[in-house]
Parts: sequence; C-alpha cells; structure tokens
Amino acid sequence: MSPRRRRQRRNSQAVARNLMLAPAVMAMRAPIMSAEAGGFFPMTETPGAVNEKIVAFWQGMASAQVAWFYSALLLPVAFAGARSPLTPLLDMAETVASAALEPAARQVRRNHRRLSGL
Repeated sequence: MSPRRRRQRRNSQAVARNLMLAPAVMAMRAPIMSAEAGGFFPMTETPGAVNEKIVAFWQGMASAQVAWFYSALLLPVAFAGARSPLTPLLDMAETVASAALEPAARQVRRNHRRLSGL
C-alpha cells in the first residue's frame, strides 16, 4: 500500500472515530438545551449548535468540491497506473466523502472535549 493510500485510510478512520462521538455529544447537550427551552438559562448552547452545523455543512461542501476537483485532475494518471479501472474511482469516492465529513467530525470532537470537560 502506498504512503498516500495509508494516509488517506488513517484520515478516513479518524473521521469515523470522531463521528462515533456524536451520540455522546447529543446526550450531553440534551439537558442543557432543555434547560434553555424552559427558560432557566440564557440561550447560548442552542444557537451555537445550529450555527456550528451550518458552518460545518458549508465547509464540508467546499472541501468535497476541492477534493473532487483535485481527484478528477489526477484521475487519468491513476487510471494509467491501476490494475483495475474501478480502483481509482473508489479511491476518489473515499477521498471526497472523507473531505465532506471532516469538518463535521472535527466539530463533534471539539464539542465532546468541551462538554465532557477533558
């Protein structure tokens, strides 16, 4: 396996690990958001949660487009060196998906760290 492929695989695994923290973050946020909805605390967590999702979405869209463009530029070279024509396309799909999910995974990791007090 090439060093680039190993790095890409490690990146995909890190994104998946970070996204697995999403249920824990939701569980830690639920009491805070319900207290805000009841009027017991000032509204700080709820607008922040909505805002960070919008920002992560747009960052993911931009990252996916850049990754797709870069992969499309290198696709002829990848086809020339591949044993199967399917391999470069699968690598391209994994690269684009990982780039699209990375901003959301990064934000989930930050929220988990902040809410758990680590």
